[in-house]
Formats: sequence, structure tokens, C-alpha cells
Amino acid sequence: MKKTFRKSVQDLLSVRAGRLVNLAGVFLVAGTLSLSASTYATEHMLSLNLKNATIREAIESIKSQSEFSFSLDVKDLNLDEKSVCIPG
Repeated sequence: MKKTFRKSVQDLLSVRAGRLVNLAGVFLVAGTLSLSASTYATEHMLSLNLKNATIREAIESIKSQSEFSFSLDVKDLNLDEKSVCIPG
């Protein structure tokens, strides 16, 4: 079957319109995620003032003030080493 010029243009426009709708959907999702992350960051502030604290104390302080949890491989890490200073 031979396509007419008009049919070819309509097919091309429908493909471009489909791509435009997909691109708009991607921007909509990205904008929603960005807004959500921004809102979370402003609503969940941490206040830390640690001097000469252990890594364990810093982690516990963060865990007690937030919803964050930590998963650490502690074989190369000394959690009781006094080396953490976080000015608040």
C-alpha cells in the first residue's frame, strides 16, 4: 500500500506528540520527587554539637533525632575512637 503525504505527516506528528507526552511525564515525576525531597529536608532538621565524641556517640545522636538508620561493616572501623567533632 502506498501512503499519502498527508498520512505520513499525520503519523510523524502523532509520534512526536507521544514523545512530548512521555517527556512531560518524566518532568512531572522529577519535579514531584524534587519537591518531596526539599520538603523533607526543611521539616527534619538535626541539631548536633559534638566535641571529642566517639563515632558510636555521633551515630546514636543522629539516630535518636531522625528516622535514619545505619548499616556498617565494623571490622575496619573502631566505633569507640574519639575522633568526631561536629560544631553545631
